[in-house]
Amino acid sequence: MSEGENKFVELIRNPIWGKSVHSRLRSKHIMSWGVIAFTITAFISVVTYLPAVERGMKPEDAAKMMIIPIIIIQGVVMMLLGTGAVASQLSIEREKGLLDYQRMTPMSPSAKIIGYLFGLPVREYFLFALTLPFLGFAIAVGGISPMKMAHFYLVFFSSIWLYHMTGLVAGMASSKPRQAAMMTQGLVVLLYLILPILSRFGLTFFDYLTVRPTFFAMVAGELESASPGIRAAAEQQVTGLKQTGDIPFFNFELHSTIFTLMVQFFLLTFMYRVVQRKWKDEFSHPFSKLNALAFYSGVLFLVVGSLWPVLGERELSNQLMYQFGGEQGMPPALFFFFVLLVLLLVCGTGCLLMISMITPNRFTQMRELRRAKKLGFSHVPFNTDGATSMPVALGITALTIVAYMILLRHADQTGWYLEKMSGLWNQIAPVLYLVCTALFIQAVRERYSGRAFIVSTFLLWMLPAFTMIILFAAFNAWAAGSYVGVVCPPVGFWLSLANFLESSEQLENSVPQFTPDGVSPHLPAITGFGVGVYAVLAIMFQVRLRQWQVSRRNAELGHSEDETVISAD
Repeated sequence: MSEGENKFVELIRNPIWGKSVHSRLRSKHIMSWGVIAFTITAFISVVTYLPAVERGMKPEDAAKMMIIPIIIIQGVVMMLLGTGAVASQLSIEREKGLLDYQRMTPMSPSAKIIGYLFGLPVREYFLFALTLPFLGFAIAVGGISPMKMAHFYLVFFSSIWLYHMTGLVAGMASSKPRQAAMMTQGLVVLLYLILPILSRFGLTFFDYLTVRPTFFAMVAGELESASPGIRAAAEQQVTGLKQTGDIPFFNFELHSTIFTLMVQFFLLTFMYRVVQRKWKDEFSHPFSKLNALAFYSGVLFLVVGSLWPVLGERELSNQLMYQFGGEQGMPPALFFFFVLLVLLLVCGTGCLLMISMITPNRFTQMRELRRAKKLGFSHVPFNTDGATSMPVALGITALTIVAYMILLRHADQTGWYLEKMSGLWNQIAPVLYLVCTALFIQAVRERYSGRAFIVSTFLLWMLPAFTMIILFAAFNAWAAGSYVGVVCPPVGFWLSLANFLESSEQLENSVPQFTPDGVSPHLPAITGFGVGVYAVLAIMFQVRLRQWQVSRRNAELGHSEDETVISAD
């Protein structure tokens, strides 16, 4: 038998799967959970179908109405309960030491991960199966195309596996079962309620991490004849971008299903890498240095690809602006401001997360230095956990600058948002603010890891924000409060973008004022002050970090004191 056939047999005859079936599908579990799920589904289906028929609705239309509550039940079972079960059960096995036993078995890491991915939520798969008879009745009586429903469930299960993989990540990272379950269930709520809001500003790919767009694009057509109320609800959720089934991405149009699977496969791949690394070494970082750079590059690619048609095509921009401004729509400059603000906030959050996940603490750095000395290396290899994250931080910030300037130049070519851009400094000041902040965070995170890092950044960011609010509310000191508040990154992004847009050459009253009258004249100085503060802090802490790294390297590797360079290549 070939190596490939051996791996296939290993996946099919997975003992972890069998263990999960025996532990989570016992008779008492099947009886109790099965009765609850079947009864609730039956009640909701009957109370949806029968009253509608009694009121004179056609049986076909009444059957179509059953689909929505059934899919909601399936989503709650598989996405909320199933994801929580994966996280909590894996955390329990990790806490009891069973994962350490599994690490010693001869199975490949992929087989173990797949065994847990499909084994831990096996009870939820059983509960899902109990809803299928009611779904089959709705499809048969409603005359719905089985191919369309199969199309929908392809994306449905793709989303489920993505969330279950999220549960595996949380379970590997947390040793407390309840904390792991709550974390993953919170992430599911975040994906369905919070991140889709960003799609209104053009970041459509966040919405396609869920099954919602495919549901409305593939099933709403079948529901149009069922009820005017259902049709109106579907049209309210489906934007003009989704009704055609094609998603603008750069200068192309991708089918919604292809785009959804592309986005989910991208995230699923990197989450699998996180679980694989944690499986091999419990104390390793979630990402290697190269994986972090690749993941951030992929996210930027999706961000730029989603915003490219929005900033370049007036029709798409109008569709989004009318969601906020009603019949008159949002002014183009104001919409452009919020798009750039959301872009910087997303990139800033991504930079912070990536830097936090790959920056070594003192223990990890010392361990890698000792390992390098033992192996006879003159430096710590770049892609190891103990290597400095400075090169990756520089790469991430450089990619952010490139993405920002590409979108800025693309929007400038349309001539719709701003008639003429302001000077180069005003254009790049917002992203320079982000770069300096990221380099400062990297230095502080690497030098003062743990609680000291969290407390210091909280005080540095929140105290100026609180002081700004007090100055605004109590003393109407708008300029002084802005000088203080610009140190808080969200405020700094707002003020630097306001300076960029308000200083652009425009026709009279064509650009709305983004700040109070007392702040607008000071915006150039406030923006320069914010960038300068973080530039000074970044340089100061990077120098101190460098000195500390040299002293540690000399102490561990036995180099002379005059060596002042630490290699990270």
